[in-house]
This record gives sequence, C-alpha cells and structure tokens, in this order.
Amino acid sequence: MNCAFKFIGKRVESYKEGVTIEDEYINELVQYHPTKSIDVSEVEWFKLCEDKYRTLCLCYKYYGDDKIDDIGWKKCIRNLYDAYNPDEDYKNCVNKAFRNEVHYGTKCAFFVEHTTLCENGRYRGQCEACNTMSSPTTDHKDTPFCVILERFLEEQSLRLEDLYTRKNEQFEIWLQDRSLATRWLKYHDEHAKYRILCRSCNSRIGSRG
Repeated sequence: MNCAFKFIGKRVESYKEGVTIEDEYINELVQYHPTKSIDVSEVEWFKLCEDKYRTLCLCYKYYGDDKIDDIGWKKCIRNLYDAYNPDEDYKNCVNKAFRNEVHYGTKCAFFVEHTTLCENGRYRGQCEACNTMSSPTTDHKDTPFCVILERFLEEQSLRLEDLYTRKNEQFEIWLQDRSLATRWLKYHDEHAKYRILCRSCNSRIGSRG
C-alpha cells in the first residue's frame, strides 16, 4: 500500500493547479472511493484546486453541474487494499474540524505577527528550528494540538465519534455545533503556544498541529 501512495502521489503532484488531469491510473483509482460513487464517464474534469489554506486538493466536476467536489485519493487506496476503516475515518474528519476551528484565533494572529506578506500574495517567515526564510507553517509549541484537544474533550465529556461536522463550498470541514466551536476556540487559545517552522521542519519535528 505504501508503494501505491508513492506512485499515485507522484502522478498527482506532477500536475499544476488548474490543469486538467488525464491519467488512466487516477481515473481507475477514484472509482474505489469508499463514500462517493464517482461515475468517471460523466466527469468533465479532474484538477488540482487550491483551498483557502493554499493546500492543493484533487477535485472533479460533472458535465452540466457547477458543483466542484474534492476526492481523498488516499482513502481510495486504503479502500482498494481493504484498509479503510469508516469509524477511524469519521473520527479523523471530526479531528480535522477541530483543527480548522482554531485557524481564526490566536494561531492566525501569531502567524501574521511573525511572517511577512510578499507582493506575490505568499507569506515568508523564519523557521525557529533551522533559521531559514521560507514558506512558513504554524506549529504548536510545548503542548501539541492533540493533547490540548484530548484534555478539552475530557473536560467536556465528549467523544469524537459522537460529534457532527459540516463541509462548506471550499471543501473545509467545520463543527456543526457552533456553541461547541466557540467553547473549543476559547479553550484552545488559552492553552496554546506556537512557533514558526518551515514545511520541511514541520514535517520532520513538528507536533502535528
């Protein structure tokens, strides 16, 4: 399965944003999506589209339909190899919603304060680990995101599998309970500390949050 991740990953990453993807392997793979029945014969195009966090997502659009939807191609691979776990996937989805909710609190303020917006619309910042100036990311310092979330859920007597999410038109996942979202953001911002890391260092030593 790891070989499949690498193989498809290279093929997906070989395309630039907005360019129509014509690839027989990808066309075959998306038909194994565990939660979406994708009729390839009715698909007008597959493309890489950028979300508001400048993350490229594999997306598709049907003929005669303006709606654009994203495809988790890694889910397709897991399902192909009988390694897809819907319960675990759902909890990961709720976890993602909790992550998205904190983007507009102190995390955003810290990022803006410690980075520079360039003329091309991209941000640059100095990595706390390697001191290079590059495309920055915000990482949780001292206490990882997962620990803060775990403590919050315990205090609120909540379980990820019991919560609901919603997805907007930009493919972003949010908590459906907005009162819960407010309480979570307040709790998170009271306990979170941050640092700026480059993407390489964040992947290597980051706290995953």
